[in-house]
Amino acid sequence: GGLMLSTNIFYFICNSCNGIRTVKKLIELFSNLAAGIYTPDTLDELGHYLESHIRKEERQFFPFIESNCPESALNALL
Repeated sequence: GGLMLSTNIFYFICNSCNGIRTVKKLIELFSNLAAGIYTPDTLDELGHYLESHIRKEERQFFPFIESNCPESALNALL
């Protein structure tokens, strides 16, 4: 049921390649950007992390959700 799905999603996120570290780094970079603390190099780094994060969602996370969620839950998202 729902608990098994939640557990599967939790393990998927934790075991994904640097998933949590990437999100933490994105938060740090965006926080610095909002505070006016950035250089061309940090903007480039932010772009690479963001692109990597988005591509990972497209290629891994969304297909995982689609294959592990009941159809009724997926339809509720539409």
